Amino acid sequence: MVIDSTLVLANGRAEESREPYMQMAKLNVLIGTWLVERQKSDNGGKSWTFYSAATVQVKPRMKGLLLEEFVLQAKNSSFNMGTYISYDQYQKVFRQAAVEDYWGLMDISEGKVEGDTLILINTESKTYYPMGEGRLRALKVRVELSSPSRMIFIDESYDEGKSWAPTFQLHYQLL
Repeated sequence: MVIDSTLVLANGRAEESREPYMQMAKLNVLIGTWLVERQKSDNGGKSWTFYSAATVQVKPRMKGLLLEEFVLQAKNSSFNMGTYISYDQYQKVFRQAAVEDYWGLMDISEGKVEGDTLILINTESKTYYPMGEGRLRALKVRVELSSPSRMIFIDESYDEGKSWAPTFQLHYQLL
């Protein structure tokens, strides 16, 4: 005889999912349809250049235990990305899988909410981006948890996270 030890709460959620659900609720402000304007810097953040815009949607999935961001419409962009964020209650970290349509790589980042910002870094997973001449780029992503306007700041490192330089900033405006 097999006994199922899963306690199901009144709302249909398993007791085991309570902590990740509560942690993911911190990211609910990201849910919606957004216009994203992307800028890049080739000089460590001294100046910024607009390079593309897109309309994206952020939706909860898996009973609220996963957030998915995907591009609805890209404007003048040769680079698009989809992301998936969940919370690992055993390691006590948020984990993001980001998939892009340039290299076709899946980048895995981990991090925590600090104040009103989710900070994710890919140095543990070592899912670095090849940038030519043997250089590998690590990324640190800082996601502002605000609405109806928010920013994502992305810093790059070529020394496995010992030093960081600003490289991308994305302005999100809720539609």
